[in-house]
Amino acid sequence: MEKSFFRKMINEKNLLGEVIVTATDSHSIVMDVSQLLDYIECAPEKQQQVMMSVFSEIDLMNGDLMDYLKFLTQSLAKSRSYRIYGCTYKHS
Repeated sequence: MEKSFFRKMINEKNLLGEVIVTATDSHSIVMDVSQLLDYIECAPEKQQQVMMSVFSEIDLMNGDLMDYLKFLTQSLAKSRSYRIYGCTYKHS
């Protein structure tokens, strides 16, 4: 199975084992990058195209991809939903 663009980029940046902790007013999420990657890979094609563009721009500008991954995790926390894009995340 071929690795996705997102998985290749995250591996290249050595971020796959990183953990992201984020909070909202009502709850917090602790998620490792591999779990977030599962959400990204399940996103609708149009959303993936947007994220691919952002990943590429960050890489081109030598930016910190982890900042964007934290932003995505914060968005997930604000959604107050563990079901996004057809993927279900079960908090243990």
